[in-house]
Amino acid sequence: MTAAAPNLRVLVAEDDAMVRRLLAAILEKGGYQVVQAGDGAEALRRLEGQAFDAIVLDLLMPVMDGLRFLHELREVRGLEVPVLVLTASLNAAGGDERRILDAGANRVARKPVTAPQLLELLQQTLAG
Repeated sequence: MTAAAPNLRVLVAEDDAMVRRLLAAILEKGGYQVVQAGDGAEALRRLEGQAFDAIVLDLLMPVMDGLRFLHELREVRGLEVPVLVLTASLNAAGGDERRILDAGANRVARKPVTAPQLLELLQQTLAG
């Protein structure tokens, strides 16, 4: 596992507080600076006036889900920050992954992920 570059900032948008804290702890241990949001609307507010190197995004959240967030991020705000979508509700046979990528995600993975998997997925997302 390669260490993260210093000062890379990651926004974690996840409605489950326990999962959000766990993701943040893994990323912080990996050397990232983490800002947390409980839904897509809060994540958009966090983006105002702050720069992030990547976003880790849950798909199913209240207030604003991940797909709506991606639309707002890409189509409305025109931001190109890399996005890793983590979701428990991925139906590859139903075309979910393609739909999420088409909405603007850079990478999609099914929950749960291990700490090494999360760090590797994020590095891949950052690398393009």
